Amino acid sequence: LVTVTLSGGLEAIGAYAFQGCISLKEIALPDSVETVGENAFSYCSALERLSLSERLSAISESAFSDCKSLREVVIPDSVLDIGNYAFSGNKKLEKVTVGSGVASVGEGAFYGCVQLGSVSLPGSVKHVGDMAFMECAALEEVTVGEGTESLGAQSFYDCAALDSVSLPASLCRIGAYAFDQTALPEDADGLIYAGSW
Repeated sequence: LVTVTLSGGLEAIGAYAFQGCISLKEIALPDSVETVGENAFSYCSALERLSLSERLSAISESAFSDCKSLREVVIPDSVLDIGNYAFSGNKKLEKVTVGSGVASVGEGAFYGCVQLGSVSLPGSVKHVGDMAFMECAALEEVTVGEGTESLGAQSFYDCAALDSVSLPASLCRIGAYAFDQTALPEDADGLIYAGSW
């Protein structure tokens, strides 16, 4: 399966619907699509271009994980939740635009996206899950918008190039080892400083 054309009346794509379609290069979800099930497009290793529906409300667990050719993702403002491991293991992913409606970024959502260079999270994101951006080796800059309340454990762990972080006053909790093994400065006692924290 190299190409697929989805009809304008389609409202949902079920779990595992296109999992492992290793020759699929492009997918455009019509604006009628509201949900994408878990692992719906996981392991589509040739997928290079992805266009998401403007009515999509949630991206389920591992929906686009291990799509190793995908370089850019634009998450529409309609999306409320990015599921656990939704885009994990996308080793060529360089750019992610997070829509202004997203309220939560799930556990391991972008785990191991080793080419991702920067992340800007809007203030609509209340919670960033554990290991959300863990092992994003090229990640240098993170901006978290005013309104975000918590960053999970190891959320940016082992982002070896990360040396610039902007955190909001609204932030109440930073989880264990959130910025450990990064390029952020630390003092003689091994304490790491992220923004004003």
